[in-house]
Amino acid sequence: MSEQQTETPAKRPPGRPRKKAPRHVEREPTRMPRRLTEEDVESCKVQLYTHHDPLGFPLEVLWQLEHEWGYGGEWAAFENCGLPDKRLTIRLGQGFQQPTRDSFQGLFKPYVAKRPGPITEGGLAFIVAPMHIYRRLKQLEKREADAAPENMRRSHRDEGVSGVSMPEGNNAAARAKNRHKSTFEPGPQIPE
Repeated sequence: MSEQQTETPAKRPPGRPRKKAPRHVEREPTRMPRRLTEEDVESCKVQLYTHHDPLGFPLEVLWQLEHEWGYGGEWAAFENCGLPDKRLTIRLGQGFQQPTRDSFQGLFKPYVAKRPGPITEGGLAFIVAPMHIYRRLKQLEKREADAAPENMRRSHRDEGVSGVSMPEGNNAAARAKNRHKSTFEPGPQIPE
């Protein structure tokens, strides 16, 4: 019994224990890094990152679609965050069509996924229309966009703000003071 009493360690003093080794002493890492072999070095290929735009067709393909085939193309949304979108349906009703990767003698084959059906990417579908329909709709969109700021100013000046009740706000003298301190500067013109 006396041997057991002598083997018991001394009671640790209260407080934080002292550090055993100073910090400047180098120690072995606990986990050894994996060593590279010559085979690993040979299998590594250095390749610069190049961005691939899944929606972008080369200009030569779009030029060929327009000038040789007589069609204009654009992307239209058929789905937004998993919910159906009406833009594609509207465009199809206006005379657009959905080409496949084999359309136009395989013009889009190198640039789209190898799957049957229309060309789609992330909720967007590529659609084409004959150039006379395509140009007419683009001119209509441009006229509507150019007229939107003036229509907003005119409606606030002549009709007042709908849904907002203001005492004497719909009076003609009050509506005449409705001014929008904004300027419209056209962006750069893109040559066609």
